[in-house]
Order: sequence, then C-alpha cells, then structure tokens
Amino acid sequence: MLGALITTVFTLGLAGAARILFGRVLQIQSVEARIGLYGLLGLGLAGWVTLPIGLLPNGLQWGLWVVLTPAFWGLATLARPAFQRLGELRFLLDRVRGAEWLFVGAISIGLLFSWIGVLAPSTAGDWDSIAYHLAVPKIWNQAGQIHYIPFIHHSNFPLCVDNLYIWGLQWGGQQGAKAFSACFLAFGLMAIYGVAKEVYGMPAAKWATIAFLGAPVVLWESGTAYVDLAQGLYVGLGVSLLFHSFNRNYLLGSLLVGLGVASKYTGLQSVLALAVVAAVGLWKSEGAAIAIRRAALSALTAVAVGSPWLIKNEVLVQNPVFPFFYEKLGGKNWDQRRSEIYSREQKSFGVGRNDGVLDPTAIGHAMLGLAYQPGRYVNPGQQEGNGMPTGAVGVSGLLAGLFWLISGKVRRFESSAVGWVGLSLAMWFVLSQQSRYLVFILPPLCLLAGAGVRQLITGTLLATTIVLQTAYTLWLVHADSVSDKVRVALGAETPQEYLESRLGFYRAAQKLNEIAADGTVALYDEVFGFYLDVPYFWANPGHCTIIPYDQMKDGAEYADKMAKLGFTHIAINLRAAFPSAEERQKWLGASGLTGLSAPYSNEEREAILNNWEIRYKALIADACARGRLALAADPRETGIVLVLRILN
Repeated sequence: MLGALITTVFTLGLAGAARILFGRVLQIQSVEARIGLYGLLGLGLAGWVTLPIGLLPNGLQWGLWVVLTPAFWGLATLARPAFQRLGELRFLLDRVRGAEWLFVGAISIGLLFSWIGVLAPSTAGDWDSIAYHLAVPKIWNQAGQIHYIPFIHHSNFPLCVDNLYIWGLQWGGQQGAKAFSACFLAFGLMAIYGVAKEVYGMPAAKWATIAFLGAPVVLWESGTAYVDLAQGLYVGLGVSLLFHSFNRNYLLGSLLVGLGVASKYTGLQSVLALAVVAAVGLWKSEGAAIAIRRAALSALTAVAVGSPWLIKNEVLVQNPVFPFFYEKLGGKNWDQRRSEIYSREQKSFGVGRNDGVLDPTAIGHAMLGLAYQPGRYVNPGQQEGNGMPTGAVGVSGLLAGLFWLISGKVRRFESSAVGWVGLSLAMWFVLSQQSRYLVFILPPLCLLAGAGVRQLITGTLLATTIVLQTAYTLWLVHADSVSDKVRVALGAETPQEYLESRLGFYRAAQKLNEIAADGTVALYDEVFGFYLDVPYFWANPGHCTIIPYDQMKDGAEYADKMAKLGFTHIAINLRAAFPSAEERQKWLGASGLTGLSAPYSNEEREAILNNWEIRYKALIADACARGRLALAADPRETGIVLVLRILN
C-alpha cells in the first residue's frame, strides 16, 4: 500500500511540474482537461528522461533523484493559487442531480476496481505484466543500468511507460509499479472529460468519460502493468487535440502522440494515419503545400519524441524496430526462423487469414468481432476464440463512430476523427488484430459517443449502449479478477498465500531463489522470471540464437555448452512443455528420472532432434540419462517445474 501511495504522490508532483512547463502552451480552457493532460505529460516526460539516465553507468542507482527533483518542484506548486483551482472541478459532484449519481457511482467503482488490481500481485491472468513489463525493469534495476537483454526481445520495444516501473519497483515493488496504471486511468478520465467539455459541452463530457471507462480493456489494464491504456491515451488525446484545433494545439498534440510512439511500436502506425488525415483535412482551408508541410511537421515531431528508442535499437541490435522487418533490417541474435515464429504469432489473432492469405472481405467481421467475439482478438487460445474477454474494446465507441459516419452531420473534427479511426482499423486488420492494440482509437471515439447522445437521432440508442456496456464491464472485471484479488487488498490473504495458490511457477521460483543463489537458471516453457531473484534466461530456441542448439548432437554436448555459457540450473515447466500426461511420462522415462530407463526409440529421437523448436527436449533427456544433469528439485517440491543441476 505504501508503495502505491508514493507513486500517487509522485504523479501529482509530476503534474505540477508539467503545469509549469506547459501551462502557456496548452490552448484549452477546461480546468479538468488541463489537469488531466498535465498528469499525462508529467508521467510521459519522466519515463522519457529515464532512458538516457538508465543508459549511463549505474544510472538507475543515482537517477532516482533526477526524476524526483521535478516531482518535488511540482508538489510545491500545489499550494499556489493557480493550482488551487482544483477545488473548482465539477468532474464528479458539482451539480449532480438524480440519475447523474449513477455516473459518479460508476466512476468511483471503476477507480476502486483499478486500485484493487494494483494492490494484489500479478498472476498468469496478468501475463505480460510478469513476463516482461515488470520483469525487464527488475532486471535493469538489478544491474543498475538499462542494457541489452538478449532473451526478451520485448526489452527493445519503446518503453517510455515501462520505464516508470523502474522507479515504482524501487520504492514499492509491484504495487508501486502498477499504481502508475491506476494514475493513468485517473488522469485519462479527467482529460477526456475536459476535452469533451471543451469541444461539445458539459453533458457530452459525462457520456464520453463513462464510455471510456466502460471499455473492458481500459478498466482491466488499469490494475495491471500493461501499457496499452497509457499509450492509447497519449495517441488518442493527442490526435483529438490536433483535429480539434490543429494550429493552437500543434506542439502539445504532437508531443502527446510522440509519447505514444515512445511507448509502443503501434504508435508509428498512428502517426502515419495522422499525417494522411491531417493533410487531407487541412487541404481545403490551408492549401496543398501548407497542409502537407504542417502534417509532415506534426508527424516528424511525434517520431522525433520516440526516436531515442529507435536509435538505441540501431546501436544495440542493428534494427531500429527490432524484432520486426528482420528480412529487410536484420537484427542481433535473431534469424529468419525466429522472425517467422513471431510473425506467425502476431498474425494468429482475429479473422480473415487462411493459410497466411489475408481475406479483405472479412474486415467487417473483424470490426464487429471486437465486441461480440473478443476471444479471437486476445490471447491465450485466440485461434479457438478462448481469449480473455477483458481485453475487448467494447461496442460503445465503435457504434458511435458508425453513427457519426452515417449521420450526415460530420464537421471538421468528426470527419477527421472517423477518417483517422478508419485508417487505423485498416492497418490493424492487415498487421495484427489484437484488440488491446486499438485502445488508442477509444479517446476520439468516446468524444464522438458523448456528443452523439445529444446531437444524433440515434442518441437514445447510443446512450443505452453506453450504460449497458459500462454495467457489463464493471460486472466482468469484478467477476474475472476483482472478486478474487479483493482478499489481498483487504488483508484477508497475504500476497505469498495468494501467489502460492494461483501461480504454478511461484513455488518453483522460491525454490530456485534458494538453490541457485550463486548461479544462472535456464528456463524452459516458462516466462514468469519476474518472481526470480537470481539471474535467469528464457532458453526456448524461439527467443534468441545465443544457445547453439543446432550444434548440439547429444546430451553431453548440451551440458558442456550450457555450462560454458554460464548456466548452473535447468528449470522445465513440465505441464507446458508436455501438455499430455502420456508425453510427459514418456520424456521422464527417456531421461531416467523415474528410476526406470525407457529411452526414446531411434525414430522418436530423430524426429525430436530434427524439429529445432523442440530439439532441447531430446537433448535434456539424453543429458539426464548420461548423468550430466542431476535432479535438484522435482515437481512435488515446486508444483509443476522440474529443476536440474548441471554436473561437470
């Protein structure tokens, strides 16, 4: 709890510092919008400056004071008269009448759910948080410096938001890090409310805010360490400001979009769509030459903000957008086989792909599927439609965009927003149909939803949809995670008890922390190394080329080469590596670990060795049978993980 509170105070200080820096640049009158945007800008700039600090020797040890200084400076401004306007906020309680209390209640419950997610430790339901969003900052904190991590290619992504987790982990562990997401939600709701009020007036502001909160992916991610919510706010609010008043908000809107580019590669797609739509939108009023120049400058400004990560990648891994476009750009410790695996996984989401061929006629199905079939757009099990529904973007925003498109009432802002969303959706359909990749379209769509309730003849239907979607989202997030996590938040269950009963790898991690304290662990079919305090490496062949599996002919060579690389222990998640009990028992027999030797037949062994993705299974079994690997902990001690020690 203390770590989360420190993060909250830190973000308030950053908001105050951003007010000093951007108070005269932000050309918007709404006090709610200004405070929300100040908070988002302060957080983004703190994450941005962490990169150059972290790249310096021991930068993460002394750099905390560099980011704390502007926060202290900003906190001092909270007492100044200009910031005392916080008391003027009509965001929740001022002039609330009758049914409007439902709005207040929904916002309050949503924020409460967010904080419950923050206070409970992450498990497999929060997969990416503990696979890399928190794991990478933890590795960097242990080293005292941002450095190249060869086995987690995600560590080369733009990590402006993830960089904030570096500091949160230092002062508050998981809670301190994930609290940034809750703060992003709070500032984001305030900014959307204020921008909607500026563009469309007070009634639209409330509907827009509740529509954004009602997107399942928004509420769910606000209690995790995922970054799509933050990145979506940067991009979505940035383009909204630009479309509302391109000239007045050129610098700030471009900066916000740039922070989105600095937080996720998908920001580059958004910049391309922004440049095209802005050029077309300005064409009539400004002329072709001026329109193209201003759109290009805005796009270049946004890319420049995100460029430090692209430059870092070019220096460290010889590919500015690693691991993408390997065929054209190459990349360190990567090859065509691994590139194809990653590309295949990215294209496994959604519909319209048969044997790798894209079917354009399925685009309508894909759009509607975001709402009625979320399982195909969220992992795990996306190809069977088994993905978690909490990752869906919901129907309210998409329906609002459709209603405005056919309304005949579109003006400059509406036409630009709908055009940008449409182009973004087309690129999403072609590249990777993951629903959480689309959070950035929600801010402008929710602005349209708020206005549409009053201005369109379909307003009643739209309002009903927003109410039902929000009610469903609150129920879904409560049923899926909050009802379970609240026990930890209230102290009825300790974090350790919670993890031991809900995360299979947690017991194994505690065992590995004990027996491999002076070594390095090779993890197979397990990516939750965040819970390890010892050095580890994702050892499956698909992650990088450092372990030379192609050069290993048998278990003896495997043990020799792994020891030479510095590994002391091998940990295998048996349930993930061998899904069927029959396959698991067959491998244990081949390894001799069951006490009865039952080696693979020559045909079975050759079949495994010839498949480079699972070649390690035969090599490890043979190393065990040859006595080069000794049992250090079996699944009865760790739950599902077999731990082996490499012998000389």
